[in-house]
Amino acid sequence: MPWEFAAPPPTRYPEFAHKLGIEGLAVLEFEVNAEGKAKNIACVDVWPSNVFYAAARDALAAATFKPKHDEHMRFGASYRIPFI
Repeated sequence: MPWEFAAPPPTRYPEFAHKLGIEGLAVLEFEVNAEGKAKNIACVDVWPSNVFYAAARDALAAATFKPKHDEHMRFGASYRIPFI
């Protein structure tokens, strides 16, 4: 991926999942716009059910990306990222 996070994404572990000791993952697909923000965020895979999707989507929506050094920026290309 020719993009990297400008800063760590502001992730939030779902409180009820933390209290119950539930672990899981969400894999999201997205595009990066000209301002370095994620757009067209979609869930590719999530386990268990949708417990972690909302938290992962919110973190990705709040994140900012910057192009990696010496990488060609591609707008319109989609990328996938796991939140574990």
